[in-house]
Amino acid sequence: MRLDVTDNPVISGMSRIFDMMCLNVLWLVCSLPIFTIGASTTAMYTVMLKVVKNEEGYIVKGFFKAFKENFKKSTIIWLILLVIGGFLGADLYLTSSAKGSVGMALRAIFAALELLVLAVGIYAFALTARYENSIKGTIRNALTLTLARFPSSIMIALIGISIWNLQLITFALPFWALFGVSIIFWINSKLLRRIFAGIEDHTEEEVEE
Repeated sequence: MRLDVTDNPVISGMSRIFDMMCLNVLWLVCSLPIFTIGASTTAMYTVMLKVVKNEEGYIVKGFFKAFKENFKKSTIIWLILLVIGGFLGADLYLTSSAKGSVGMALRAIFAALELLVLAVGIYAFALTARYENSIKGTIRNALTLTLARFPSSIMIALIGISIWNLQLITFALPFWALFGVSIIFWINSKLLRRIFAGIEDHTEEEVEE
């Protein structure tokens, strides 16, 4: 009798933990030059959107393949979002010393816009990972999804902020370095996969009609 180790829950669990560690390290290392964060994020979503449906193949090979194939498009999208986010961040900083209701209102507006840009960015990289489209079309669809699925978009953006939360990183640095990023991507991929599935089902219904 031949035993299939993949059916062993312990072996399967250990394999999943190792995959999450590998993806975490890959994203961190490939994001170090900063301008490659877009390509690294798209590669992460390419793999993670398959992981949440147990459709993944070779983790490392799949990551680098997606990184290479989507590098140009993802980098341009990242730089566009970085410039917009930078301007909003500067405005938020400049209004931080403003007092009274006007200052509070301005800070709330700029913070909300920053959150909106983050949500658009997450959708844009996930869409790039899953669908073929132009840069303009991808950003347009990302903005449409952000507004159309607003409650989910806010949740996705708030989860995404965790990657850049310095207090969280400092408090749990070893865990963050090994699992933190990949867990955040895994949670968001669960939500995104559900959103994409709804869109695809709706599109198929329209085609059949």
